Amino acid sequence: MNTRIILRVAALAVCLLAPLTSAQAQFVKNGAYFCTSEVAGGIKYDEQTKKWRGQALRSDEKFVVRLRFIRTRMENISGLDRLVQHYDVTITMAGTNNALPCVSEGMLYVRMRDNEWLKCHIPLARPFDPYFTDYIINLKTNRFLWTYLTGFVEGRDAPGDTPAVGAGTCTKID
Repeated sequence: MNTRIILRVAALAVCLLAPLTSAQAQFVKNGAYFCTSEVAGGIKYDEQTKKWRGQALRSDEKFVVRLRFIRTRMENISGLDRLVQHYDVTITMAGTNNALPCVSEGMLYVRMRDNEWLKCHIPLARPFDPYFTDYIINLKTNRFLWTYLTGFVEGRDAPGDTPAVGAGTCTKID
């Protein structure tokens, strides 16, 4: 009798944990992606006319995104319990050895749901002016967007602070 109960409990545990195990197995654990920006545009201050104007921008930026898995846990998102992965994410611009931390929502890690997309930003410091570049990367479609949204809103009408958006593709390399 005790053996039958133990076998039933074990079978029930396997049935309950199988979906969780198969869901966890499909999530990215660690990886690296080589990304190339293919198109970019934004607004730029024209010193001659003293006005901001739309402008196509250089779109050949390349970088490596590296994900290091931290943990998986259930989180309540919009009233639903979801399996969420936490990652340490860095972005290294092509031609450099400087891996910049890409953080999310004031945390030192990035959350990713459904093994699909992640959103993070790189807080870089310039004299007198912290600014951010945001990245949204979809690991299923291998597409990304980056945005730089600082400059215009601060009221500094000067060249160099050019709000912009860019898009491109990524290739898994590791």
